[in-house]
Amino acid sequence: MKSHLVIVYLCLLTACSSQQAVEPHNQTPPAATTHNKLKRKIDEQLYSAQSKLYKGVARIKNPTKSIVRFSPGQIQQIKSLLQPGDVLLSFTEGYMSSVFLPGKFKHGITYIGSIKDRQRIGLNDTYLRQQATKPQQTQKLLRDANTQHISSGEEADIIEAVAEGVRLYSLEKLLQTHINLLAVLRPVFTPEQTRKQLSATLLYVDTPYDFRYDFSDASRNCCTELIYRTLEENGDFNFTLTKQRSHWVLTADDIINYQLSTNSNALEFILLAKKGAKNGNYNGAVHTGEKGLNQIRQLMKK
Repeated sequence: MKSHLVIVYLCLLTACSSQQAVEPHNQTPPAATTHNKLKRKIDEQLYSAQSKLYKGVARIKNPTKSIVRFSPGQIQQIKSLLQPGDVLLSFTEGYMSSVFLPGKFKHGITYIGSIKDRQRIGLNDTYLRQQATKPQQTQKLLRDANTQHISSGEEADIIEAVAEGVRLYSLEKLLQTHINLLAVLRPVFTPEQTRKQLSATLLYVDTPYDFRYDFSDASRNCCTELIYRTLEENGDFNFTLTKQRSHWVLTADDIINYQLSTNSNALEFILLAKKGAKNGNYNGAVHTGEKGLNQIRQLMKK
């Protein structure tokens, strides 16, 4: 059953990718207009079917696979090492969504910190009002930047793009439920660049997920697409998109390799969290410094 769902999804993905945008002309014949409208309608229906199927398939999990269990002390250690603007790259074993996503790391997240963290770096109401270009943007930025908790009560300190759209979420909850690998990189930004990065990221909250992985369209975003936009717009980044299943994208592995091989001055390595020796109910390990950097180098070579 699972393999059948994957095949159907890949067929829909190919069908959606083959739909080409129609360039406008000054004078379009009536027949062509009708044809273009029909193509757009079919395209929208394919995309809708693709997104619904992906949402269903992505949540399927192999029950024999388990996450790494980090102790409360390790979770606090990880959080204490982070700063607003940090880029988190992760992998969770067992989910069907991994079939569609290349590389060792599958997901990208932006750490925004607590409300106090945001205010400490100057991401306050006065600054956010200056960044907004429309009244509705002002309301949205103020609402999201001042969100303290997610619906289940945990601290809202990360922004990620998932199948349901771009959302505020909790790093602690993620570490308790969804992590087998976690790498943290820090953009080498000035304080102003970090504020711009985070305000731009906040503006994407509640926008839809990009099931086509079309990095030329900012109206929808997948997880690493969001990071790509907010880093390239605000810093000395020159990412090279790679072709994956007919799409030009930036994968989580691409971001790590950019730090390791292309521009280590643009991203600073902070930590690698992964499976370690078992200690009671916990089996996580947190590696920092040169030891952690060497471990991630070895991991990316495998």
